[in-house]
Amino acid sequence: MSITFSVSGNKALPKGVELLLWPLQQGQAAGRLMPKLRKLSFGGAWAQAELMAVHDRRYPPFVGVIGLGGSADSLARQAEGLRRGLGKLVQEGRRHSLRTIGIDLRGRVEATNVLAEAAVEAVELANYRFTEYVPRLQREQAARGIRRVILLVDANQQRAVRLALTRAQTILRGVQLALHLVNQPASAVSPRFLVETTRSIV
Repeated sequence: MSITFSVSGNKALPKGVELLLWPLQQGQAAGRLMPKLRKLSFGGAWAQAELMAVHDRRYPPFVGVIGLGGSADSLARQAEGLRRGLGKLVQEGRRHSLRTIGIDLRGRVEATNVLAEAAVEAVELANYRFTEYVPRLQREQAARGIRRVILLVDANQQRAVRLALTRAQTILRGVQLALHLVNQPASAVSPRFLVETTRSIV
């Protein structure tokens, strides 16, 4: 089951988002959620991730925060922190059968593209399951798999983020093919199977 990704430059949160994710640097304010974050001892440390149930109509039912580390951390390190933290929260979201995720990347003009690519990679890989031969796993993936991800960005970043999204998805198709082949039983991966698979992607 594939995930549908989209990019939104609207200020309002799109309808249907069940889990809103915020990447935050150390010391960055989080508005009305700050009291909850203090209770969770969340300070934006690198790859730290926390999921909260929120009973407030201004937010979706669940909100997650991911630590990017300090402002002195390189963009590459922040992106890796986002991958790791987001991977944890996608697993949590699956346990709650949350299907639609919003990832708020607004206000990160210089880093938006890099963080958007990292977010797409994290969600796709955390949501991946090899289910080909097990009906029970197929049913579970159908019931719990993430179906939709909306990248929330500044309006002037939409085009660049869509290009980054296309690039990330192209790379991930190859990664997922490799995962699919690696997880096949040895009896299925015959020379003919490999030749046919190669021909199908050329």
